[in-house]
Amino acid sequence: MTSGNARIGEPVGVGTSMLPSILPGARLELAPVAPGALRVGDVICFLGEDGGGVAHRLVAMRNGADGVHLVVRGDAQTVCEEVPAQAVIARVEVVHNPRFSYSADGPVGAAFAALALRAGWSLSVMRRLAMIGGSMVRGARLFFHQPREK
Repeated sequence: MTSGNARIGEPVGVGTSMLPSILPGARLELAPVAPGALRVGDVICFLGEDGGGVAHRLVAMRNGADGVHLVVRGDAQTVCEEVPAQAVIARVEVVHNPRFSYSADGPVGAAFAALALRAGWSLSVMRRLAMIGGSMVRGARLFFHQPREK
């Protein structure tokens, strides 16, 4: 997820790095969070290298000589990155996907977090789900938008 000017409490647009838990075109409701209140599994918004906002899942926290560093990863990605705790803008509280919404702390959010944090198979399963879901949506669009035969 990237966005140039995220503000606390305002939804922001997203990309594809968090598939299938956050779909393209989803909007996120953000809330301020202290680094000490973060939990592994949270989806956090932080400042990326280009200065824009990025939303990825917190997969680990490490204490270093220069403070706490957060290990984050997009659900659809295989590579983690480390960001300083002071780069955190907010925690994602509510996800408004194009067809449904859910609370990040609710059962749907917990299920996505559990899948994303499980090592090994989860990333391949999530990629397959995202591809299947995308194929189904494209197929349904083609099917329902075809002109009827006379």
